[in-house]
Amino acid sequence: MTIDRLDANGAKAWASGVEVTGGGGSKGFSGNISMNTASNNDLYVTWDANNGDVLHAKVAGTGSLGWADPLSLSNLAYNSKRCYARIRGDSTYVTWLQTVNGVTSTMLQKIGPDGNYALPAGGKAVGIANDYYGYPEIAFGGNNAVAFFSTNNAVAVGIGAQGLKPDNSLLWAATRTVSNAYQKGNFYQDFVALDNATDCNTIFWTGFDGNIYGANTCKNAAVLAITTGSVKVETVGTRNKISWESYNEIAGSSYEVERSLDGSAFASLALIKARGTNSSYAFWDETAVEGTNFYRIKLNNASGRTEYSNVVKAVINSKKAVVLSAYPNPVKGLLTISLNTTPGRNNGLSIYDMTGKVVKSFAIRSVPFTIDMIHFLPGVYLIKYKDDNQQAVIKIRKE
Repeated sequence: MTIDRLDANGAKAWASGVEVTGGGGSKGFSGNISMNTASNNDLYVTWDANNGDVLHAKVAGTGSLGWADPLSLSNLAYNSKRCYARIRGDSTYVTWLQTVNGVTSTMLQKIGPDGNYALPAGGKAVGIANDYYGYPEIAFGGNNAVAFFSTNNAVAVGIGAQGLKPDNSLLWAATRTVSNAYQKGNFYQDFVALDNATDCNTIFWTGFDGNIYGANTCKNAAVLAITTGSVKVETVGTRNKISWESYNEIAGSSYEVERSLDGSAFASLALIKARGTNSSYAFWDETAVEGTNFYRIKLNNASGRTEYSNVVKAVINSKKAVVLSAYPNPVKGLLTISLNTTPGRNNGLSIYDMTGKVVKSFAIRSVPFTIDMIHFLPGVYLIKYKDDNQQAVIKIRKE
């Protein structure tokens, strides 16, 4: 595998490309690859090798190899794949999957610019992974590097997290379960983990149901006790039904249903205690106002942390739609026309033939009223009512 560098103008920065695999063959590229540039312009390349290893090479900014041979990050006795690397300062953090006797683990390693390992040679296993869906990623939360990966253990089948502190110790005593949503049929199809200046990270994933879900992890706390699916709202008459599903609930947590009339300033409508298990919830807003109502769910963790769901909106329109009626239909002479409401401002009634020509038009002062159609030619006509706010159309037949 040959690496070359181009400058800002697209011209070659090095005299020739740099072969980083040590001759290819068993060390050649076979799967995932990550390339990261350090602050001093050195390039670090990490890839899945043909021999089931994860290899790591350094190319100096001048275009020469930093090490004579690429570093072997995994144990060659095992099958390793799907590496992912990020750089922070001059250290590279690498995660990958490694399978031993049918069990796949997520591995972590940290390598300094001198090629020395911060963790034991072969990497450190940080969680049992789902081999089929597993494509681990690394995100930085403050000074911590966190690996996110699919999990497959007795606790959960979903997404897990484990990381390294600056002193190279593990971030948590055990793998954090970010989502065990697979148990509800909403396991992720893909996920993205975001960097954060604080000790927390946010991760989003797409469920098999097509919804997008999210959760947070923090250095000194478990993931948020409640993680919701997308909140939904349904209007029934003059009421709005707000519904949502939860995952990873812990007893003592709660939900607040909040409403806003402008989409900015929210006020609490109800406090609902979490049941402590994966659940479906619904709340009926019996006092929804005319016009647009915005809703969100405030998630209160038992430890005091809070998060907010997505915002949804619903429109209440309690005014009756105008209904135009006419009888008899078919008609020979007098036609009686009615509305289900008082005629509005600047109203008008027009009768059209089937060519679109206006045959007759006039304003309505009161209903019902009659039209003498004795002199109209036989055929089909459209009668259209319209005022400043609404309109209605009916079809009649003249015999």
